[in-house]
Amino acid sequence: MGDSVTRTAKGLSRTAKNTYYSGKDIYEGYKTNDSEKMKKGAAEVAKTATIGTIAVGIVDVAGDFGSEETSDVKGVEYNGEHFVEPHHVDGYVREDGVEVDSYWRDGDGDTSVDLTAEEGGGYYRSNPDV
Repeated sequence: MGDSVTRTAKGLSRTAKNTYYSGKDIYEGYKTNDSEKMKKGAAEVAKTATIGTIAVGIVDVAGDFGSEETSDVKGVEYNGEHFVEPHHVDGYVREDGVEVDSYWRDGDGDTSVDLTAEEGGGYYRSNPDV
């Protein structure tokens, strides 16, 4: 249960940081009359709030059911899901011959921003074997 509380606190911290940075984008967009930056910031605030709410709910449910929590290489595993830390992905060639350049995977879907875990990067993923 202590691990759940720690992860919840870290998740809330990441959510607050993401909200701050996205709010800053909204403010800067307003200040410079850049409507695209304001829209992007607003979308990020909404996404961060949604992901944060889901993440906290998952941890709370896992704690409520007294599930045994174990860790794996990329994060903490529970109830058939695990947290994937932001990480670098080396370039590779797909089976269809298309070359994919290396990139930073942080789960936000925006390749122009590379978030660390402290900045709110990372995501929850279901385990394929469960």
